[in-house]
Amino acid sequence: MKILFIAGRNIYNTNGEIRLIKNRANSLFDNYEIITDFICYRDKDVLKEKQEIINEHSKFYLITYSKNPFSIFYHTKDVVKKAIELLKNENYAAVVISGEIVLKIIDKLRKVTDIPIIYDVHGVCDELKEFRGSNFIINLKRNLIYRMFTNQGRKYIHKYDAAFVVTNELKKHTIDVFNADKLKYFIVPCAKKDFSIDVEFQKKNREQYRKKYGIQNNTLLFIYSGGVSPWQCIDETIDIFLRINKILKNSKLLILSNDAEKINTKNNEAIIKDSVAYDKVDATLCSGDFAFMIRGDYVTNHVAFPNKYCEYVASGMKIICSPYLFTIANNIRENDIGYIMEEDTDINELIKYIESCKEWGNDFDRRKMILDNLCFDKTLKPFAEYLGVSK
Repeated sequence: MKILFIAGRNIYNTNGEIRLIKNRANSLFDNYEIITDFICYRDKDVLKEKQEIINEHSKFYLITYSKNPFSIFYHTKDVVKKAIELLKNENYAAVVISGEIVLKIIDKLRKVTDIPIIYDVHGVCDELKEFRGSNFIINLKRNLIYRMFTNQGRKYIHKYDAAFVVTNELKKHTIDVFNADKLKYFIVPCAKKDFSIDVEFQKKNREQYRKKYGIQNNTLLFIYSGGVSPWQCIDETIDIFLRINKILKNSKLLILSNDAEKINTKNNEAIIKDSVAYDKVDATLCSGDFAFMIRGDYVTNHVAFPNKYCEYVASGMKIICSPYLFTIANNIRENDIGYIMEEDTDINELIKYIESCKEWGNDFDRRKMILDNLCFDKTLKPFAEYLGVSK
């Protein structure tokens, strides 16, 4: 069985957008022998960097445009043309469309096929209005794009047969904002095909990377892993750590980021910055005792499920999280693997929690259960059954 995936997202280069789509496609193939072919519609800048291959089973077609509105909308016809060509020549069971700039092509595809057409909702465009800079022109442009994407969503999303969403909150948001209550929803968080936790291997990773960063056995290591986007709250995270460090002198913060040079650590010797290859992240995280997932009170965060959460769970670290990542905060509370830090939390209460935590590595059975419930092996089963495939 094959499906066609049409993306107005960057699924050409290594980045956060490709991670969910790649892992999901590979899991569909490994578990159900469902092959995913891809059409990627993206600006020509993607050609400046190396392509990340999704897998050897998929066909991949790249259609590019220049960075101006006319080019974006004009070359959409090339996407439609290629999609129709493939739909006529291949026996696809479904089409998945991902990204606002290709949202409207459903009308064209409906004329040539009656197979299910599914919208892949990664998040919300509210980020465009919620996170503003100081440049008036850029803010105006972002607001116009937000309005355009929202209007397009209201016009087209309800026409789809089904939708992928990463959280139940995102499902509710899609229904409420876009009047899309008739769709079949598949809740598939950002995760992996499966998670295997080898405790002895994790211990070796912990020893290796604590040695790499010069972390003594009695030192508490906090970790931030991510970028510098405003919604990731790196500055707020550093401020919280510095407050902790004033009380717990035996603490350090490791920042893992491809944007490490852009991060101001205020010349604090307790803060270490590094950038590691993607395939080394999981092993490096085992060095930590506590992980930060600080977010602000925005719709963008309310509906989100950062793939970082599963990485943190697998590492053995306790997670210090804001309440505004609704699904993740609830998961942390239910499974007692971290601390939910409200905006008015007394730092001394957080310190008490940190000091009360038992040593690293004593709850991996619980963590394996959490990851088993989130892995693609389980969450993609309803979608496979929707297509008529059973394991």
